[in-house]
This record gives sequence, C-alpha cells and structure tokens, in this order.
Amino acid sequence: MSIINLYQLPWTSDVQIGQAFPESALVASPNAEQARVISLQEQRLEQSLRIISQVVNAKVHINYPFFSKDAANRFTSDHVGVIIIHKGNIDESVFISQVKSLIKNSISNIRYENISVVLFAVPAIQYVPPPPKCVLSSSRFGKVR
Repeated sequence: MSIINLYQLPWTSDVQIGQAFPESALVASPNAEQARVISLQEQRLEQSLRIISQVVNAKVHINYPFFSKDAANRFTSDHVGVIIIHKGNIDESVFISQVKSLIKNSISNIRYENISVVLFAVPAIQYVPPPPKCVLSSSRFGKVR
C-alpha cells in the first residue's frame, strides 16, 4: 500500500487530442478552446516527462493568458512551472536544464528564464521482511515453539 501511495498510483489515463476535441463537440468560445489547448499541452508534457526513468511523477503548469475580447490585448502564455518527483540520484543542474529545454522547444513564445523547475526526491522504498511465523503445537493449549 505504501508503494501505491508513494507513487500516487493509479495515474489518470492519458488524454488524447481526439478526446479533448471530439468532432461532434461545439466549442463554447475562443477562450474556452484556448484553455482546453493549454490544458492538453500541460498533460502531454507531463506524459513526456514521465517516460524519463528517474521521474516518478510530473506536473506542468502553463499560465493561462489574460483573456480579452480584443485580440490585440491578448497576451501569450509566458511562464511555465514544472514539478517533478524523482527517484535515485540525479545531477540536478543538468536535469533541470534538460527539462527546461524540452519545455522551451515544446511551447512557442516561452523564454528559457521564465520556466521554473522544482525537484522533489521520493524516499527509497525499504522492504521489511515479515516477522517469523509462530508455530503452535498440535495440542489446543500447547506451547508455542
């Protein structure tokens, strides 16, 4: 049970583009569509980060732009936060640099310095063998051996 809790299992199923934007669905507004696209980007980046062997779990947060009816006043997402729970020893500076490069090359209009990556190490799972079994004698009130 501790392994399930430690690794936050089961994970939610991965969302595919067809599920996020079914052909039969109507889009409520351009802002709603943009919010769904950003959410899908977050999920896809999380999926990509989780395939790295040291990554136990990852969350990506792309800031949502200021929504305005005036297209000229719309700002693009310009900050990304990444939380990674990892196992084992890693070179944090190299790892953070690689994650930031992945994010930078996955999202347009993001500056490298506007990507924050926070790492948390998961404690090693320690196995404790069960205590030895007590064997009772055949007598109902016999001695414990």
